[in-house]
Amino acid sequence: MSNSISNRQMVLLIFLSMTTYNVVTIANSMARAAGRGGWLPLLAAAFIFAVIAVIITKLGGMFEGQMLFDYSKQIVGAFFAYVIALYFILYFMIVFVYLHVQIIDLLKVNFLPRTPKWATALSGIIVFGFIANKGIRNVARLFEIIAPIFIVVSVCIYCLALFQGREFNLLPLFESSRMWEYADALKKSVVPFLGLELLLVIPFTPQNKKVPKLMFFTVLLVGLYYILVLLSNIKILGVNAVMYYQAPLVEALKLVQIPILERVDILYQTIGFCGLFLGTIIVYTAIVELFCKMFAKSNRAIVVAVTGAVLYALVLVSNLIKHPIPKLVFVIAVLGLLSSALIPAILYVIAKVKNYAQKTL
Repeated sequence: MSNSISNRQMVLLIFLSMTTYNVVTIANSMARAAGRGGWLPLLAAAFIFAVIAVIITKLGGMFEGQMLFDYSKQIVGAFFAYVIALYFILYFMIVFVYLHVQIIDLLKVNFLPRTPKWATALSGIIVFGFIANKGIRNVARLFEIIAPIFIVVSVCIYCLALFQGREFNLLPLFESSRMWEYADALKKSVVPFLGLELLLVIPFTPQNKKVPKLMFFTVLLVGLYYILVLLSNIKILGVNAVMYYQAPLVEALKLVQIPILERVDILYQTIGFCGLFLGTIIVYTAIVELFCKMFAKSNRAIVVAVTGAVLYALVLVSNLIKHPIPKLVFVIAVLGLLSSALIPAILYVIAKVKNYAQKTL
């Protein structure tokens, strides 16, 4: 099972995939939706997606050594297995475009202002494709190296921000009169918790028996991580400023003071870029894995090259669209709920019913 990964790698992969870019903008979206009480819908969403994580991992655990395309053929037949695989490929391609456009924009604003977007996009595709060609197992090893650094450094910075901000910026943390707003803000929490669907392209082994429990607590930790980001941003900038800035995290970090470091935001952006790159790479890898399963006799390098060409074309097209990010976010939110919740839940129920029927015969 060359694509199998350890429990630790799986936890780090999912944590980093869910947080690397969402963490930059989540304070803005949640403050706009629920003000200082944005932590409440985040906590609720964390529990909902933690349950979804258990369903996905239970489904994978029922078919050891197989991934989505393999076991969906056993559950719903070959035709629907191809339909589901093509759906996930389309979804992952949209997610890749969303992430890569963010990378291009961030690099242009912060590091490469004179480099044309088409050149940055092409360079990224080549690098991502080269790494994706190595397979999920090698990508997971990269996560094992970079994810702990990202988590430790970012949490330390957020805690410093939380201690340095102004107390009155956070109060009141909860207002009973805004319960409807808190409930409505749940829809803004969907995209930040997407990423669990990547588990569907990872074959589980006997060593992954504890993954359902680990994934449940991992998603809860992601929720607490987001809450820490939201509260630290509000405490530093104030809720109105957080609503104003599209990337309030970067603005907040400019005000955080560390005696031995003058620009905390530069440190964070450097580490954050590494995480964002890995998040984009794993999506590229998921597309390649699905294609390779659908076309078992195909050459992996050719699949990677063709996939890269298609993704590059999609990125170029997206750059021609005015304000593509809000449109992509909406599409990803809808398709992501189907990918991470509805489809795995349906497959899981059908698989359990079939197993029960076989045992009673």
